[in-house]
Amino acid sequence: MRKNAQSRHRAARLRAKVESIRTKSRDELLEDEARLCESVEERRSRKNNRSRERALEKKMVLERILAKPESERTEEEAGMYEVEIAARRRKNEGDRLRRERLKKM
Repeated sequence: MRKNAQSRHRAARLRAKVESIRTKSRDELLEDEARLCESVEERRSRKNNRSRERALEKKMVLERILAKPESERTEEEAGMYEVEIAARRRKNEGDRLRRERLKKM
């Protein structure tokens, strides 16, 4: 079983519910349904903003490390750099494989 399976299942149910609510016209919406859609959008927005902030912080740290000559970097900075480069490599590989799968469809 996948990690956080119950949470993923609950989130999928919520997404399906919100999607079905969005197919309704504004006049047909109940107050609870409108509040649910609004709260889901607000949560997504907060999550996206947090992710964006973390990514910018990570980018600033990496730029600071790259600004130093390799010989002046601490062990910790060198390790952070290696971890980040490995993560980028994995992401690029995953993106490439996803694009290939989409082309085959």
